[in-house]
Amino acid sequence: DSAEDRNLSQKTIPDEPFIHYQAAPAHLFVPSKAPLSVGRTMFETDRLPSEWVVRLNEMTEIWVPSRFNQETFIRSGVNEKKIRIVPGTLDESVYSRDRVNPYPLDVARRFRFLSIFDWSIRKGWDVLLRAYMETFNSLDDVSLILKISRINEPHANVHDEIHRMKSKLGFSSFPHIIVLDSRMTEEEMIRLYAACDAFVLPTRGEGWGRPFMEAMAMQMPVIGTNWSGQLEFMHSENSYLIDVERLSPVPDTMPPHFHGHLWAEPSTEHLKQLMQYVVQHPEEARAKGRLARESLFPKYSLQQTGRRLYKSFRDLICNFV
Repeated sequence: DSAEDRNLSQKTIPDEPFIHYQAAPAHLFVPSKAPLSVGRTMFETDRLPSEWVVRLNEMTEIWVPSRFNQETFIRSGVNEKKIRIVPGTLDESVYSRDRVNPYPLDVARRFRFLSIFDWSIRKGWDVLLRAYMETFNSLDDVSLILKISRINEPHANVHDEIHRMKSKLGFSSFPHIIVLDSRMTEEEMIRLYAACDAFVLPTRGEGWGRPFMEAMAMQMPVIGTNWSGQLEFMHSENSYLIDVERLSPVPDTMPPHFHGHLWAEPSTEHLKQLMQYVVQHPEEARAKGRLARESLFPKYSLQQTGRRLYKSFRDLICNFV
């Protein structure tokens, strides 16, 4: 045990639970009478909803996954001294390409791009579809697999949106697209990663970006936006980063708590170049995928993250007692 642990064991700690921990969007945090309150949360734009700031400043500590959120929270008015970075984690023994059989994608073509996201404009699906359709055509031996959910837009018709994009572009030939919208188990999702060659998501903003992390753990070359929370573990050596043209206002079609915020506008032209590049340079892309996994572990392993959590709670208790 460390000296801090020995000192802690000699102090009097209340018998009743005295840390109230909750992980959720901050507007869902519930008040607590516990002496210590910890809230783990994140946000995806350049700032926070104003009502979040008041609630967060009432807590003992706020845990965020990334330096991006540390900066946006402080800039929005959250007390800097209350913020602690506690990153995400994955079980590297489960997210392993060597332990699973690839998910059956019988109709998919030779090179397979995978994108996983909830159907929201924040995820940049419009940028992705345009870039893919302008880069490839029906003769190319390439497929784009869209694994989607509809949490934020339950009534969205994805196939209609794809057809609208085709009509807008007006081409006579379009590349192959597969839409998967049924629920899948974690095991099936891992097998889906294993069945594909590259992951792509031109998101406009993430608090952490878990699908990026999962794809990297599965040794996939990853194409993602050069802005927001995923840069905690993505960089130019282990990923293909999409240039950001500018920060643009969040559209009014998003929920009110996003209004007045800014998020990234990823470059469609640069995304087109990157998608073409990974198809034309598969060996280099696979090497980058292997490096991606190596860069995640052991830094973000369950063991390392567990140690970080233990230290975070220990520090909190020591400062209290």
